Amino acid sequence: MKIPKISVVLTTYNRAQLLGTTVQSILSQTLEDFELVISDDASQDDTERICRDYERRDHRVRYRRGVKNVGMPGNLNAGIEASGAEYVANLHDGDLYEPTLLEKWTAALDGSPRAAFVFNAYRAVDIDGRTVCVYREPLGPCVPGSVLLEQIFFRRWRFDSPVWGTVMGRRSAYLTVGLFD
Repeated sequence: MKIPKISVVLTTYNRAQLLGTTVQSILSQTLEDFELVISDDASQDDTERICRDYERRDHRVRYRRGVKNVGMPGNLNAGIEASGAEYVANLHDGDLYEPTLLEKWTAALDGSPRAAFVFNAYRAVDIDGRTVCVYREPLGPCVPGSVLLEQIFFRRWRFDSPVWGTVMGRRSAYLTVGLFD
């Protein structure tokens, strides 16, 4: 079996009611050369049944279930370890992804060989799907990691940055610096 260029690692825990919409937004990507590794942190709801159904219907989907709840970083690490592609996208249950996300991220990494990862602005929406706000960092297309640390993390530490969590990185970067703690 050919290893795809992208491994999408979708972390989930007890969000069965939202998971189907998220999975559909990933499976509807314009770039189709990916595997979807759903990493379940030992959910107690209907998550496994939903994931197994997607796994049966689409060859790109692989489901892995943790034996015990280890929290998001441990669950993400398990998903990354189960993946095999050159690029690893870290996505979350309950989110919706634009159909061109993987295509744009791949083009960005392909176009910037020294970049370790890519991220994007994101919209927060209300229950009716209306945009509440857009989180965007005023950065150029490729910036040194020191700029991210200085401008985003150390100067104005906040948890609404698009850098948090939803990114696609190079497997080589994970191998160099290690997984999450």
